[in-house]
Amino acid sequence: MTFRKTFFALTMVAALFSGCAKSSTSGKNDAAKRYFDAWLLTHYPDAKRVEPGIYIIEDEPGSGVSISDMETYPYIRAYYTSRDLQGNVKKTSVESLAKQLGTYSESTYYGPYVYFRGLDYLGEKNLEAGMEALLSTMKVGGKRTVIVPGWLATYSRYDTEEEYLANVSGTDCIYTIEVTDAIPDIQKWEIAEAENYMAKTYHNIPDSTGLGFYYLKIKDCVDTTSFKNGDKVYLNYTGRMLNGKVFDTTIADTAKVHGIYKPSNTYEPTFVTWGDKYEELTMGTSNSDVIDGFKKTIYGMKVGEKGAGVFISDRGYGYSGSSSAIPPYAPLVFEIEITKKD
Repeated sequence: MTFRKTFFALTMVAALFSGCAKSSTSGKNDAAKRYFDAWLLTHYPDAKRVEPGIYIIEDEPGSGVSISDMETYPYIRAYYTSRDLQGNVKKTSVESLAKQLGTYSESTYYGPYVYFRGLDYLGEKNLEAGMEALLSTMKVGGKRTVIVPGWLATYSRYDTEEEYLANVSGTDCIYTIEVTDAIPDIQKWEIAEAENYMAKTYHNIPDSTGLGFYYLKIKDCVDTTSFKNGDKVYLNYTGRMLNGKVFDTTIADTAKVHGIYKPSNTYEPTFVTWGDKYEELTMGTSNSDVIDGFKKTIYGMKVGEKGAGVFISDRGYGYSGSSSAIPPYAPLVFEIEITKKD
């Protein structure tokens, strides 16, 4: 995975779990603590404290497995909502809430996100201290709302609350997390999700031609001629999440039906430039690289053929996702039709 994707992965996690930690209303001083304590006493005097200093205000215990053991369940899947202390929603992955607030967008993914709880490639924590404390005693199926003071909005770890206060600035937040899954092996989980999708959608699970990759022919080709290095091969495509949500397409009607149409876009077949190996395919006049699963889907196709490639995130956007449309660890499906060759 490129450095760009790795960097984006870190910023993505920060954006999801740190939506309220952008500016500093709590900081490295006693005044911030006095303000927070006074606010808490006024609004939630009976809140339950959990070390190193978050406060549970609502808790619906789950009946599934405990997620406290990060070594057994290094990945969790959960809905999230972040609010400021005035109750204003800053971020949410709950579709019904976004629609209720009037912030819903067809180009945004709504649903549970997969979060990695271990260390990143630099050996640093992937979850903030406050979020780790929030999850530490939850079970799958549980839903919890907590107040996280700004000094716990950090990926660093200290032994005491006093040390957090002395070293960290941030903004107080209210988080609601609903845990839907605990995942011991993310690759196995994604493969199972992809195979379930194919069985349900296409009533078929073809043999994999690569780890976490499946290709299903939908329509036969009209020309059996193989492409050669340097050929321009034109195609239409539609990219979907496994929940059916379309995030990209070259087809105007498809874009309109799924609410992602942009008048500024040109909806027509795009082209890839062929290579001696599928990894060498590039797209468009700028010779842009494309994700592995997209290239692997195309490489065995011929003119007139239509097929579906389904693949796990290792062949897609990995643990970074892509913008607001594709979350981390998302298996994808691309339906592609080769229209012609120059």
